[in-house]
Amino acid sequence: MLGRFAQLGFFPFQINLAVIHGQLGQRAPARLAWERMMALWPESAGRIDAILGFWFPLGDLAEVFADGLRKAGLAACGGLVSGAGG
Repeated sequence: MLGRFAQLGFFPFQINLAVIHGQLGQRAPARLAWERMMALWPESAGRIDAILGFWFPLGDLAEVFADGLRKAGLAACGGLVSGAGG
């Protein structure tokens, strides 16, 4: 199903993986995807809310997206993602 979308070097793909794994309670794969994303674009760490707003204009789904990152134990700056859920 992922086919051509499954590009490990495409950082929005890694964000999606982190969210999906987080929602499924799979923290280790979520963290790996997050670390890959940070390696691809290190300066994104402090701007994750702006990046998510640009690449993923989610509207009402923004909180679901942020919740996936929280469940993965990933906290980001800027208010969209806060705290490390579990």
